[in-house]
Amino acid sequence: MRNSQPTPTVLSDIVAPAVPEFTSADLDDVAQPAITLAADPQVSPAIAAFVLAILAEVGHASLDELCACLPWHPRPTAVILALVRAGQLRLDLTQPLSSTTQVWHAAA
Repeated sequence: MRNSQPTPTVLSDIVAPAVPEFTSADLDDVAQPAITLAADPQVSPAIAAFVLAILAEVGHASLDELCACLPWHPRPTAVILALVRAGQLRLDLTQPLSSTTQVWHAAA
């Protein structure tokens, strides 16, 4: 007898990613900005450059989308917020802070 259960649809098969896919190998091609984040050891210059390169490519992204670009990092939200504290990124705080909060490069 055949399995009558429908095949589950995988969301990633239907929805295109909102930001380009980068890997840690792409960090070698990104210019390293002079970013001082001594107060937060979670953010290396390579990770900071990686996040800034993503935003340079797409213009803006949600906090959730940026965190999804850092799957290997143990605390991706801490990285984004450290870059906000360092003055490299801006958050849209016209609404309560959430996963859909928009993030821009501070120079934009």
